[in-house]
Amino acid sequence: MIISAAEWSAIAATLSAIAAFLLWRTEKQSFLHSARPEIVVAGWNRAPSATPDKVTFNTLENVGNGSALHIYMNIFSIADDDRPMATMSTIRETLISPGSKVSINGEIAIWWNNIAGSPGSKSLPINMEIFCWDTTGIRYLTKYNLLVSEPSSKLVVTNEIASGVILSTRTVKAESVWKLKFKQKLSRTPFIGLFFIEK
Repeated sequence: MIISAAEWSAIAATLSAIAAFLLWRTEKQSFLHSARPEIVVAGWNRAPSATPDKVTFNTLENVGNGSALHIYMNIFSIADDDRPMATMSTIRETLISPGSKVSINGEIAIWWNNIAGSPGSKSLPINMEIFCWDTTGIRYLTKYNLLVSEPSSKLVVTNEIASGVILSTRTVKAESVWKLKFKQKLSRTPFIGLFFIEK
């Protein structure tokens, strides 16, 4: 099979375009990684003798490469009869630079009387959501999924971050602002919007 000069030129141009695309993609990923913040919650403690029961934390740390902007976090969990099971006042920070820590007064109040189950065997999953943005317009949602056991519980708890408190999972999801706005518009569309409700 003989390949003409024109065909060789087309192959070379295609390979060059592929190489340029891969280089652009690598540089873009490197740039996004350099701007990515990573928020960690630390300084966990618990005051089970208080009423309501209180799980506390006192530090937010950015262990990522980029600055975290417009940080806010909250928890609100209610029972089927609308009584609160776990509440936390909203925490807001304007900026946490890479490698920096900020001191906060985080306090999760847990109302065991409003939680179903036999006394001494109750536990409550709590989902903490932390939102922040980077300098390129990417939003990060960090989820801390906690499991808290009743102070009088006889359950054996390992790998605690505070007395009777386990960090089940920690996940981070990143999305660009334009994508979030696009999904928000779709969520208002009848029927189609059901597929774009943020979990």
